[in-house]
Parts: sequence; structure tokens; C-alpha cells
Amino acid sequence: MKTQYDVCEYDSLFRYRKGQTVNDNLILEYIKIKDSKGKNKRGYLCKCTHDGYIRPLEQYKLDKGLRCCSVCAGKVIIEGVNDVATTKPELVQYIHDKSLIHCLTLASDRTIELECPICHTVKKGTLHQINADGFSCLKCGDGRTIPNKLMYLILEKNNVEFECEVAFKWCSFPSYKNDKVTHGVYDFVVESKKLIIEMDGGLGHGKKLHSHSKKTLEETVYIDKMKDKLAIENGYKLIRIDCDYTEDNKFEYLHKSLSNSSFTNYFDISNIDMAELFNEANNTSLVKEASILWNQGLALGEIREKLKYGKVTIRKYLKIGTKVGLCNYDETTAYERGKRHFSNGVWEYSLHFPSALEFSEFLETYGIPLNFHTIKNRFVSGNVDETIIDGIRIVRTKHKE
Repeated sequence: MKTQYDVCEYDSLFRYRKGQTVNDNLILEYIKIKDSKGKNKRGYLCKCTHDGYIRPLEQYKLDKGLRCCSVCAGKVIIEGVNDVATTKPELVQYIHDKSLIHCLTLASDRTIELECPICHTVKKGTLHQINADGFSCLKCGDGRTIPNKLMYLILEKNNVEFECEVAFKWCSFPSYKNDKVTHGVYDFVVESKKLIIEMDGGLGHGKKLHSHSKKTLEETVYIDKMKDKLAIENGYKLIRIDCDYTEDNKFEYLHKSLSNSSFTNYFDISNIDMAELFNEANNTSLVKEASILWNQGLALGEIREKLKYGKVTIRKYLKIGTKVGLCNYDETTAYERGKRHFSNGVWEYSLHFPSALEFSEFLETYGIPLNFHTIKNRFVSGNVDETIIDGIRIVRTKHKE
């Protein structure tokens, strides 16, 4: 219901003056506001100093320190002022029904249809949610968390070589519950600095668990401790970044976490705008990037080198890309591209790799599934120093310790 009021003259019972700014409210006129019983109460016609919204306001509300107007609070939407198309136009691409772009604010909890800009899959959600946590597509999403996307971009901007989701052979330890072996995976590894970076979000790490998790909080703490211990024993320095932010302070929280950690001893973050980086991370999909590289004719190993992820992850992204129509990945083409990549070179497996198994694993990252027994038997059983397997010339040399 619209508030009824009449402009009036000043009298001594008005505590504030025309032209005065009180709690971000610029007083324009003295008014009498009718309450629900028809009685007149003193008030003011006020203009919000943030967005220019003009509305009547009772005197007692100014006395109580009221600051937020209906536009600031998102209760009233004014096109060109607080609609999402004005305040955060980069989110418009996710709104399926474009007629809504001037009818919603960033704080909107209204459930609408959200559309993936990559594969155009539609799902239900709210602007408030994707503004806080980013957009995740059910079909072509790469599964990375926002903190991990942010760290990926920070390391890229520091022009450093790194790898993601690294599973070292030495990172295995007894399970917390039984005698089975648990294998640890590290978020980021910067080999040149012998540095491991772990992004500790709100799930696990002794805090809280996903609703479908079979682990206990104690088990998550145990896993972290074992990973830390093994990393140090194998000559790495390990940094854990606290990423357990709330939606209201994510930029400040992450920047403070990085600044207060030893991360700044290795990398410069002084010129990083976390809000801008968040927007970049939110619009980045490694499924799309892997698909683009595949469409350009790159081999699996070349894509792996560019995107910093392992062969299993890259294959997964390419299979997702194929499913949603971004590329046309298949194992046969991957094999042929891998062979082409090596066709002009001579690979000395014993020089670069201590064993035929490690050399076989390296070839497999390029889509060439050469069994290590095939390589080993060709040299050992055949007693030769050079051979050609599937068009790849391999020379055996003495391994350098």
C-alpha cells in the first residue's frame, strides 16, 4: 500500500532541517504521514544518497538510524539503478528469460531458469546463489570450486609452471578406518619452488561434511595431517589457504587468507582484484578450453601441458565436451595424434625415465596405450638398443642417476 502524506511547513517538533543529510537520507520536504488510524505523524520526504530513490520516511525511523532504502534493499527495482543488467551485466548471460533482466536484483531469491552459456542446458536456480557461488552447469561443468579456479588464475598471472590435482606415488597411507590404502591428491604443485598449495574450503578439514559423504570429521583431519607429513618428508613446503568464506565477504576473506599466509613469500598478489578475478573464474570452463584445444588438433599430452591437469581429467573434460557438442573426441584420433606428436623425434626411454613402466605412462598421456611389457620385452628379449613401435622410434640408453 502506498504511503499517504502531505507536504507541510516546518514547526518546532521537526528535529531535522530541510537540506540536512541524516543516515544517508537527504531531507527534501517536511511532511505529515497518515498512519493506519488516520492520524498525522511528522516525517520527511527523503532522497537516498546512494541511488537517488525518493520516499516518505517517518521521523522516528530517522531517530532509530534507518539507512537502507527500498532500492538499496532490493525491495524496489529501478531500471538503470539496481537491476541486475545494470549492477552486474555479466550475469545476464545466465538468465534464460531475458525479459527478466530489469526485474531482478543481485539479492533476488526468486527461482528462475538459468541457462549455461556454453552448452545451453537450463536448470532452476536464483541470482543470489550464482552471484555468491558462481554458475555450475549440470552437463558441462568442470567440477572445480571457485577457490581452486581463483588459485589457478593467480598462478597463471604469476607466470609460473604448475600442475593441478597431483597424485604422487609417495602420497599413500593407511586408511583411517581400516587397513586399506588411501591415496592423497594435492590441489596445486609448483615443482620449481618445491611448493604444494591446498585450498581448504568449508567442506572437510574438520569443519563440516557433504550430506552424501561417508567420511567422519576426524577422518578428514587425519587425511590432511598425513598429506602434510608426507609432503614435508619428500622435500616439499606446503601452504594451506583458508577458503571457508561466507557469501557476503568472499573477496575480502580470500584476499586476507592469501595475504596472511606464506603464499606471499612466493607470489605477488598486491595488484590482484579478487572481485574481478572471481568474475573471470566464474566464466571459465576447462571443458570448453579443452574442447577448443582438441578442435585445434592438439594431442592429449599437449592439452594436458597447457591446462595443467592430468590425463584422466583431460579425457573426462573432452568426453563431457563431446557429449554436449563442443568437440568430437575419440580414442582412435587421440592415438593417431599422439603418434604424430612423436613421429619426428627419438625417445630415449631409459635416459628420461628410470623404467619402461614410467615411459609407458608418459606415452599414455598422449593417447598412445603402449603396454610397458611391450617396450621392455622388445629391448630385453630382443637384446636391441633401438626399435620402432607403432611408428615411434625408441632408443635405449643408460639412465643417468
